[in-house]
Amino acid sequence: MNAYPPRRTRAVLNCEDVGQDLERPPLAATRLLRAAGVKIPLRAWTELPVDVRWAIATEGAADVINPHAARALLRHIPMRYVELVGEHTTTDDHPLPGVLDCLGLPEAWGRSNWQHLSPFARYVLNVLRNNKRLLWRAFAEINGVPTRRYDGWRGPVAHAEVVVSAPEHIRADVMALLVGGRLLNGRGLILARAAGVRAARAASTTFDLHAETATGAVEIDWAIEVPKSMVLWQGHVSTTAGEFFPAAALVGATTAAVCLLDLLREFDPGLRLREVGLTEEEWQVGHLDPDAATVNLNLPLPIKR
Repeated sequence: MNAYPPRRTRAVLNCEDVGQDLERPPLAATRLLRAAGVKIPLRAWTELPVDVRWAIATEGAADVINPHAARALLRHIPMRYVELVGEHTTTDDHPLPGVLDCLGLPEAWGRSNWQHLSPFARYVLNVLRNNKRLLWRAFAEINGVPTRRYDGWRGPVAHAEVVVSAPEHIRADVMALLVGGRLLNGRGLILARAAGVRAARAASTTFDLHAETATGAVEIDWAIEVPKSMVLWQGHVSTTAGEFFPAAALVGATTAAVCLLDLLREFDPGLRLREVGLTEEEWQVGHLDPDAATVNLNLPLPIKR
């Protein structure tokens, strides 16, 4: 992998899948909070005015965080929400173990290129060292490399297959609907994906164990495999802290698959799910652009099929 000249890093990366209202704290905001030695719940963040959220993120993406500005911004957060955790002391002067290996970069790249990245970019890459897919996407965005360059990525994903009962039937009828984009006038797979994204986003309210875990970037995508008479769904979901979120990924991919089953049941009642689970494999889907695949689409449901 060759080195690319880094471009100026923005306060919010596209791969973080955060809207204009900053409905959850981006990595720039967590950088400021960690530098100040505090932690806040998602509820506290959502109660802040949007302009304050942007001010926190913008200051958090600065090369050097101004402690006076940080304290002034934190005063907007009610003290009942603030948890003191101690200042973050890990340096971003060098890549932490695992970063270069995940990116497939030699140690020499770190010695010659790391310091050319902005402090915020270095922070992002170090934070994402345990989330290989999001790390790759962040690295591509920071360096202005097309994400498609990273085809062949391999890592933990949720996997669900929609398989037909009679392969010759789906190839002639149902698969033609999908390949030709005629299911619900071309919206069928998009609607199924949107259902999966919503399910992934609701993971913290669905699973008690993850009640305090906020969903971050969501990727749910599909691939139509005509020779196998199958539609493959894959999911990769991260927390706002940049960790892989297995439960959310699995419920997202599975919900998308179940939604597609529901849409197709009148054409083939024998459709079923197969090979549902978490696995280590290549990212095999790709109907949508990797950046577009993270957008939460809110399409109106059809009144009838």
